[in-house]
Amino acid sequence: MIKILSATVLLIISSVFCSAQTGHKTVILKGKVFDNSKAVLLFKAHENSRVSHEEIPVSNDSTFEYRFTNPEDILYTLVLKNEHNTGFFPQDFFADNDTVSFELYPLRYAEKRNIVKGSTKTKYLSEHKNRIQNRLIDAYIPIKTKQDSLFRSNQQDSEEAKALVAKMDSLYAEFLEMNFLELEKDLSIPKYSILIDFVQKARDTPFLSRERLFGVANLYKETFPEHIYTDILISKLEALSTKVNIPFPEIKMTTFTGETDSLSVYVKKNKVVILHLWAPWCGPCIKKGRELVPLYTEYHQKGLEVIGIIGGIKTAEDGLKSFEKYPSPWKTFLEVNYQNHIWDKYGLGHSGGGVFVINKEGQIIGSENSISEIKEILKNELR
Repeated sequence: MIKILSATVLLIISSVFCSAQTGHKTVILKGKVFDNSKAVLLFKAHENSRVSHEEIPVSNDSTFEYRFTNPEDILYTLVLKNEHNTGFFPQDFFADNDTVSFELYPLRYAEKRNIVKGSTKTKYLSEHKNRIQNRLIDAYIPIKTKQDSLFRSNQQDSEEAKALVAKMDSLYAEFLEMNFLELEKDLSIPKYSILIDFVQKARDTPFLSRERLFGVANLYKETFPEHIYTDILISKLEALSTKVNIPFPEIKMTTFTGETDSLSVYVKKNKVVILHLWAPWCGPCIKKGRELVPLYTEYHQKGLEVIGIIGGIKTAEDGLKSFEKYPSPWKTFLEVNYQNHIWDKYGLGHSGGGVFVINKEGQIIGSENSISEIKEILKNELR
């Protein structure tokens, strides 16, 4: 009997030890949904939820529970499935304790706020954001109230309205600087998630100092060299440098049959290459592709090549269906689940796509141009 018990104890100890060695961890995510949504979606906050997410079913009593195995030390997001494609109120969180619980409200309940309990880092992140917002809220509210009033009375183009816009711009610049000052103090992973968000939105954020952003980024790269955010940060900082009159970022491209090709092969063969990146859900990207067809027909024999890459897809089959629906006469590749980081390398983040013009020297000579502008570029390069 003693031998049997000893063997059992040893088995338990061995199991625990092996679990610790492999880093196995399970976090219970549970909560209540104040909506008729039949599921909530879980995804990494820095990734495109249209491409990669986990669907968690909601029970008839509006509750859910999910065993989250081996979550990374990064920010995650939960959203109601009903609102995913129409605008949603996301709940960001860290899965850093054994159990994290939620109360999730739909966007129409503007007076309600999602509630998260059990996560130390989520609480830290929330307190940080509230601290910044509380410093500016007293100045923001009267400006916004007056702006709304002028808009309702059709005076949005008045001198008073323009003065209020200038005040709001100044307030936003102050908000950015406050964030940078906070990010420079007591460096932490929750704050790192804020920095990643800033970098992702940098192209579309007015008054954002690139020099300031890169300076803070260097602090985090040096402090957390092995963290997954650092790899993401390096990639996105490289993408921010993608502009006109610089060498094109080299990328690997995957064919419909799974083979790999390089963009540089086509740049070397042709006088001009137009890189057309598009997602099936991006209407303007699809429209731009159609508008490129006449240019391709006119200039292909003179040295123009167009390379299409379909992104925002989960499988190669999704890409094939999209190509069959929106065919093009040029060679098209796939970017499944952002596996080659092409969108990041070209500074597109979670957007639907973009168009880049590359000359025979491998320089980007056009970025996000209109069709008429692209035609003028081609006239100059291919005459």
